[in-house]
Amino acid sequence: MYFVGALLEIFTLALFLYLAWTGYEQGVQQAFMSLQADAGNCQSVLTPMTGTFMIDKSGNWETDARFTYTEAQYKYVFTDFLGDIGEFYQLLNDSYTELEFFGHLHAANNDLAYNLVLWAFFNSKTNSPNGVEQKLVLTGATEVIYNRQYKYGLLSNSVGDCKAESITSFDPSTYILQLQYDYDTFMADGSCNTTVDPAYLGYSPTIDNGRFHMDVDVRTLTLALAINLGVVELKNLDLVDGNYR
Repeated sequence: MYFVGALLEIFTLALFLYLAWTGYEQGVQQAFMSLQADAGNCQSVLTPMTGTFMIDKSGNWETDARFTYTEAQYKYVFTDFLGDIGEFYQLLNDSYTELEFFGHLHAANNDLAYNLVLWAFFNSKTNSPNGVEQKLVLTGATEVIYNRQYKYGLLSNSVGDCKAESITSFDPSTYILQLQYDYDTFMADGSCNTTVDPAYLGYSPTIDNGRFHMDVDVRTLTLALAINLGVVELKNLDLVDGNYR
């Protein structure tokens, strides 16, 4: 009787050890995804990151509780970025090095007008380890820069400034700076009528009741200025199809 009981205990122990061992082997070989680092014997798995994230002047990302929106100076546009933390920091360092170069060489030695152009259109493109372009831009926007309480537009040419008084307005939703002139006053001034022919701007005496206007897309104008000043290179611009407004 005791012999049979001993055999049952040995059998039960052996079965327990077998099940425990096979369960352990299966657990070691099983793979699963988890967002918790302590979920098991974990290995990091890289996932691509896409999105636009702002950074304030203290270096806090917008996902950080310490981020201050009113002090956001930079935006990083990630497109399928794939890399480890070291490669991520290297990407940021490369972008900041170019920004620092512009700051020391150009921004510190130029006036406010130049720096507003720099603020609106500077961007730096750097390839991530997987060969996809990532972009650092500043938070300046032409619709903010030109949307001032007081606005004044002036036409000029080689003869001089147009002395005819204009009514200047700006619509930030369309980026359009508009200059309105009285037709007779404009045409009577030699420094004005040699600048532009109102007929080229669509002026019709029978429709426009003696006034004409000039619409200027300040986004396009300021971008052209940025290219001519060397603030932005053509290779760093993004080609947009269709009528982008």
